[in-house]
Amino acid sequence: EATTVYGFVSHRITPKLLGTLRGAWQGGTYQGGAYDDYTDNFYTVDVNLAYDLTTWLTAEAGYAYDKLDSDIPARAYDRNRVYFGVKATY
Repeated sequence: EATTVYGFVSHRITPKLLGTLRGAWQGGTYQGGAYDDYTDNFYTVDVNLAYDLTTWLTAEAGYAYDKLDSDIPARAYDRNRVYFGVKATY
């Protein structure tokens, strides 16, 4: 069984620059098996900037943080991610 809560906010900072903030939490409980009634809690936050180079090309950069808390031994982790890229749309 799992429950997820998700939020997303975006703001046009300038006509070509868009900022976004995303966050989510997912909580789950295992039913049956070796991990019956064990729980997981997963959290993630992502901050992103997107700059329109042209109508069809956008440069993006962002940072994401993920964290998993778990009752299962050696399963928990946290990580930081930084990303850059170019997106083409038509």
